[in-house]
Amino acid sequence: MGKGYVESLGDVVRFSQFMEVAAEEMEKMIQLGRNQQDAVKGEYSRQETYLTDARNRAEERCQSKSAKRKEAANWAVVHVKALLDRIEDPHFHRMEQKYSKVCNENSVYSSIDTPEMLLEKLNNGVKEFEKKVRELDDAFVPPAASNVVGAAVRPFRKKLYMEIIQLRDAVFAYSEMLMTCQDVEKERAEYGLALSGRMEVEARRRDEKLRQIPVEINDMLMRLMSVFSEGIARLQQERGIFGQKEIELGTGYFVQEHAEAFRNSILREVSCVTIEKSQISFPVKMDEMKENFFLTHEGTENIGAVFCSMAVEILYACENAEVYFADTIGLGSTYRQLQSLKEFSSVHIWNSEPQVEAGLGEIEKWITDTYEKCLGDKFATIDDFNRTAALKRKKKFIFINEVGANVPQKCFSQMLRIINNGNNAGVYVICAQVLCDYGNDRVLTGFLSDLNQNMIPLNVTNHLAKIGTHTYIALKDQISAKKLASISGRLQTYAEESKVLPIGSALPDENSWQKKSSEKEIVIPFGIDENGRQAIFTLSSERPYGLIIGDVRVGKSSLLHTIIFQTLAKYSPDEVRIGIGDFKDGADFNVYAKGNLKSIDAVVNDEDPDAMLSFLGYYVAEMQKRQRWFEELEDATGRIIQKYENYRETNRSYGNLMPAMPRIIILIDEFQSLFDGSSCAAYMTELVRKGATYGIHVVLSSQRAVSDNPRNGFSSSLKDYFTSRFVFKTPQNAARSMLAERCADTGRENSGIQRSALLKKGQTVYNSYMGQSEADNSVVQCYYASPEVIVAFIEIISAMNGTGSSVLLKRHAKSVSCPRKRDGVLRIGASITLHRDWDYDVDTIHDDTEVSLRAEMLKNMILSGADDRVLRSMLTSLFIWVDRWKRNGARLHIFGYDKDVYQVYGDKPEVFCHKTIQEQLEELARQIEDMSGEFCVNVFMEPDKYSEFAQSVGSIRSNPNVDLLKKVLDRTERHEGVTIAYCRSYKSMRSSMAYFPGYAPIRITAVGDMENLRCAMSDSTHLTGGEFNVPGRDAVKAYYYNKDTEKMGKVILYRPEIIL
Repeated sequence: MGKGYVESLGDVVRFSQFMEVAAEEMEKMIQLGRNQQDAVKGEYSRQETYLTDARNRAEERCQSKSAKRKEAANWAVVHVKALLDRIEDPHFHRMEQKYSKVCNENSVYSSIDTPEMLLEKLNNGVKEFEKKVRELDDAFVPPAASNVVGAAVRPFRKKLYMEIIQLRDAVFAYSEMLMTCQDVEKERAEYGLALSGRMEVEARRRDEKLRQIPVEINDMLMRLMSVFSEGIARLQQERGIFGQKEIELGTGYFVQEHAEAFRNSILREVSCVTIEKSQISFPVKMDEMKENFFLTHEGTENIGAVFCSMAVEILYACENAEVYFADTIGLGSTYRQLQSLKEFSSVHIWNSEPQVEAGLGEIEKWITDTYEKCLGDKFATIDDFNRTAALKRKKKFIFINEVGANVPQKCFSQMLRIINNGNNAGVYVICAQVLCDYGNDRVLTGFLSDLNQNMIPLNVTNHLAKIGTHTYIALKDQISAKKLASISGRLQTYAEESKVLPIGSALPDENSWQKKSSEKEIVIPFGIDENGRQAIFTLSSERPYGLIIGDVRVGKSSLLHTIIFQTLAKYSPDEVRIGIGDFKDGADFNVYAKGNLKSIDAVVNDEDPDAMLSFLGYYVAEMQKRQRWFEELEDATGRIIQKYENYRETNRSYGNLMPAMPRIIILIDEFQSLFDGSSCAAYMTELVRKGATYGIHVVLSSQRAVSDNPRNGFSSSLKDYFTSRFVFKTPQNAARSMLAERCADTGRENSGIQRSALLKKGQTVYNSYMGQSEADNSVVQCYYASPEVIVAFIEIISAMNGTGSSVLLKRHAKSVSCPRKRDGVLRIGASITLHRDWDYDVDTIHDDTEVSLRAEMLKNMILSGADDRVLRSMLTSLFIWVDRWKRNGARLHIFGYDKDVYQVYGDKPEVFCHKTIQEQLEELARQIEDMSGEFCVNVFMEPDKYSEFAQSVGSIRSNPNVDLLKKVLDRTERHEGVTIAYCRSYKSMRSSMAYFPGYAPIRITAVGDMENLRCAMSDSTHLTGGEFNVPGRDAVKAYYYNKDTEKMGKVILYRPEIIL
């Protein structure tokens, strides 16, 4: 069963959970990246602060050092000047300038002095200056004591003056030098340079880390997306969350700020998923609606449009659905978008309370009838019933918006009964109600509470239904015009087809299937006549054949389906077998062969003359075999066996001495093409004239009974064998070829001729005795089997009888893979004929559904044609065949070089490739000398290109290389190997390697070149143009030919493949 709303919503929830988990992990990774970036930036900020503080401290040290020096220098200068000012000796002051000139002539300092040395000298100079000033003061005699202006002790005057002046100048000089020292500035510059360099290093380190973090986070995100993709792929495999579902409920949205990152996941490959910057959208679909659900909303949503869209989706997906709308509030206007479908019985709108009451009553009765008449104790649900029923029971979907207002309160309990019991019977309710306070209306409040408990609730807010943290569904409120048109067209077709009687009612009851005996006759009910009686088509020795004519699409093929249905339902494979020829360029009946039903021998729709001839030839051979059984049974019993019924009765009476002989029905649609060829016409004529005796019945159908082709072999005398006539709608002239113009019983014009031109689809004029009697005419409405019924019917028959071996010969058949069976048969392709060699055949080439070569009779062969797929197909078959014989020493050798071939087989250890001519000659010599018993399968690719292998007709010159090749070719007769040569032109090979065709009687020749075909075949072979002779892209077509036996035929070679 398909997925309903709950399962589909579960898929969306699972998908949402995957997304949310991935988004949560993604957010963690992104936050981790942010944190790492913040940490790097914080570390850099701390380093920057530390280095800035270090710079500031260094600056402070420099400034402090500079200030201290300045302070020391200024103090020294000020102090010295103060001391100078306090000297009392006036003579010193008068002589100070003079002595200063003398003292300045000598430098008191050196350029190598460091600031520390200068400071020390300054301090020492100040101390020495103080000392000298004290000495001067001590040596000075004040005027008070000397009664003069003052005096100093003479020996000290000049010396002290000079020393003081020198010390003064030294102090001043030291002070100036100390204040102008550049070491502090240098130190400041060095600190600044070092700290700036450190800052640059840290900045580069920060930038590198900041660049690396996104890369690492991106790698983590990619790994996350890989794991996410694996999970989604597994979810898709297990649940099919993005599978092809028919009913579109709406659009899902996964809203997340980093949604764009999911472009790196498997979602980018899902065509239905759209990834945007901050959201991911995807369709929310389900296979079928199989639950009731209750939609609550705020009143702003257009629920009517949502229900219209949902109804269209359901009608489009479910062909046996009917939808109902209750709209007493809007008087039907809410669903006016679907007015175009009201003319069909699949859409109903109740727009008044009486209609709602009556409609709900009919639905309730429908549920009751479904449980009683359909489900019973055999089926749990309507789906179980429909899987086996010939006619599917309808599913009903009820849409009610504002359920509290559109359903009368007296119907509330009835609604709940429908909701609680309807699902198994195929009835589903979808309703909606605005969320609000209904005050004291307890009945309505209780009803809505019951709905919420007994249905699947879905709340819609702001047009969105929230189903996850980040996931929402926007319900679809737009109708697909394309789907609406498709529904309308389909319902129109169904309305027309509903006039045709369904075949289900005419099939046997379940206890009578395949219980009938065909010994006396085959009885086939095929419709209801104008008097209401069941019309019967009988096949027996007296009425052995049926002929059907009518225009295109009037019901001829449906009648053939009915014949098949009734036969398979009433008679077992031991009672009736069926062969079907469908030559109207269609595939209506292929399904019976594909079903491998035991009762179906074959379905042939290939109009190739050989295919049609083999189809008829198979039954001619069957007829001849039955003729021998008649004779053998006569010999064994002494009774006269004149017809099929005698054989069955006698064989049963004598304990089944002979094999069982089921009746055979050969059904052929558009049979005229069979009579356009003389061979087919001869076979068909023999079957019609003799088949009834041996239980072989023929039913032919075509647009006309008489062909416009003057060479057509369906003559009036042959037509007279067809007792039962079916005339569908057709011009009166065509009807005259089926029905006698004047009836034997009335002497009047046959009314069936006129009536045939007025028939409706599915109606036929039926006459069971060659159209001679008016009384035998009846207008019958034929039963109709829909494609779904046919498929279900085949499944039932297959389950009853098991698997058979039906053959399907279809037009435009494609090359298929070579079967890998280990039975020693070299399979080369599919036959286009039906059981050509169904009996024992001693030829090397065996053609029975499959064309193969017998290993014990294997002979050398030549492949030719411009289509080199012939070579590659044969290599595929050989590779599989040789694999079976590995343990017996079989080896595959490829001689020559072809790029495509070597790409496939060049590296396979079990294949030995010999590219150059020297390698080829060495391998040929090795094989001749080898005595190990190795079975060599040699494949030569275009050997006619090599002059070493050339030898023309009549050449008397010996060629040792040719002799080598001939010896290898001789090994086939001793079953020591086989040689296959491929050439593009058989004529070219025959010219340059005249000896080779004599060693290779088997020829496989590609189609497409008639001249090449004629060269490869016998002169007596007759080749005609046709579809088979046109190369196909999907089919490798060729002719096979055995020169030794003159056997030839057509084959669709197996598909060239790479064998692992």
